[in-house]
Amino acid sequence: MIKLMIVKRKHFLLGMLIGLSLAILFCTALLYPPSREVFGRIFESVEQKLMKQNSLLEGALAKILPEEDTKLYELSGRYIEKTLEVKAEPPDKAVREGTLLNFQILQDDSGYRRVIYTPHWKDAFYRGWLYLPNKIIQARHRLFIYPIGGSANYDFAGELGFEENVPLDNHRNINFLVFDFKVQNVKRYRNQLLLVGNPARSGFQIVSVVQDDILDPDEMENVFLVQLVTSGGYELDYDYTRIMQFDYRMEQIRENSVQSTSVPAVEVTLDALMKHNLKLQKELSFYIPVVESNYDPDNVMTKELCKPLPPSFPLEEKPIRDMRIEGQDIQIKIIYEDATYQRPVYDPAWKEHYKKYWAYVPSQICLNFNHLFVLPKEPDEVKMLLGMLSFSESNVNLKKNETGFLIYEFHVDHCIAFHRQLLFVGTPQRTGVSYITIDNRNLNEYTHYLARIITPDNEEIDYSMVEINKK
Repeated sequence: MIKLMIVKRKHFLLGMLIGLSLAILFCTALLYPPSREVFGRIFESVEQKLMKQNSLLEGALAKILPEEDTKLYELSGRYIEKTLEVKAEPPDKAVREGTLLNFQILQDDSGYRRVIYTPHWKDAFYRGWLYLPNKIIQARHRLFIYPIGGSANYDFAGELGFEENVPLDNHRNINFLVFDFKVQNVKRYRNQLLLVGNPARSGFQIVSVVQDDILDPDEMENVFLVQLVTSGGYELDYDYTRIMQFDYRMEQIRENSVQSTSVPAVEVTLDALMKHNLKLQKELSFYIPVVESNYDPDNVMTKELCKPLPPSFPLEEKPIRDMRIEGQDIQIKIIYEDATYQRPVYDPAWKEHYKKYWAYVPSQICLNFNHLFVLPKEPDEVKMLLGMLSFSESNVNLKKNETGFLIYEFHVDHCIAFHRQLLFVGTPQRTGVSYITIDNRNLNEYTHYLARIITPDNEEIDYSMVEINKK
C-alpha cells in the first residue's frame, strides 16, 4: 500500500512538473510569440489546404459561365473551320450508293450511361472542363472523333467524363466514340463517311477505321463530312474531319502543351479562410454538386438520373412498324414551328436565375440530351422549363384538355396512338423547333403514355413519359 502511495505521489509530482512546464511555455509564447515554423505547423497545414481549396472553388466558379452577356449558339461544323465543310449528297443516297469499308469495334458496352457530372470537371476547371456552353454542346451530340496527341486526348476524355481506357492508334486509324447508337457498317460516298446503324437508349462504341483504307491510293489527304445515319439514311449527328495517309500524317504531328495552375500565396486568417470557403461552397452548389475535389466513383452522376422510366411500363409492346400500321391517327395542332431555329448554348437569364438552378450543370446536360419535351401542367413549372431551355419564341398557353410538346431538331409529319404509346413520326434535322399540342379527348382511356419521336424507317430518336388529364 505504502509503495503504491509513493508511486502515485511520484506520478502526481511528475504531472505537476510537466503541467508547470507547459504553462511556462504557453505564457512565454504569449509574451514572445514564436515563429510559425515552431508552433504553427498544424494551423499552417490547415490554412494551406483551405487556400488551395478556395482557389479551386473560385476558379471553378469563374470557368462555368461565359463573360458575354448575350445568347450564345453552337458554331457551324462543331468547332471546325468553315473551310472544312464539304458539299454533300442526301444521306439516303450516300447510304445506298456508298462503298463498304472495313472497320473494327474496339469496345462496345450497351449498358453504358453518359456522364452528367464528375468531380474531375471541377478539379480541371483551368482546362475549361466545366464551361457550361461546351457541356451543352457535347450533350447534344452522339458522334465524337478522337483527336491526335496525348494532351488533346486527355482533354477529350476528361471533358466527356469518359473513363474507359482503350489503346488507340490515332495516327494510322481514325477512331470514333459513338454514344447511344449501334454501328452496323461504315461507308464512303465521295467526301462523305457514313457510320450506319441504329439509335439506342444507352451504350457506347469505339469504332476504328484505317485511314489508308478510306482514301484512294493517289489521295494523300481529303476532307470528309462524317455522318451518323440510320439504315434508311436519316442523319442523327455529324462532324467534319481531315483524313490523311499514314506516312503523310506522321509528318504533320505536333504535340500540344499541357497547361498548369498555381495557387497564390495570400496572408489571411484561418477564420476568414473558413468563412470564405463556406461562402464559395454555397455559391458553387447552384452550379455543380459540391463534393470532395478528389475523384470518387460514387460522386459520378450518369444519364439514368435524367429520364427514368417506371419499370413496369411496356416500352416495346410491338415493333414500331406494326404499331404504326395498327395504330390510330391523332390530330396535332402546330402552334409554332421554325425550321431554322438554333438552340442557345448559353442564355444570360441562366446566370440571372442561377439560384433557381437554371445554370446547374447536370440539369442543363440532361436537358440537352433530349429532343422531346412534354410541357408540365403547372404554369410555374412551364415557366421554369422554358427558362432553362431558353425558349421564349411562342406564348405557351395550354387549354384545359390539351397536352403540349416542345420538339427540337425534328419535323413532325403526323402522330399515331397505339395503346399507351404516342408515336410522332417525322424526320430529324440539324436545326429547328416546333411547339405542338394534342387534344386529350382524342385519346383512349389511359392516363399515362410513352411519347416517342420516330423516323420513317422506324427508329426511335427520343422518348418521354406523358400524363394525360382529361378532366
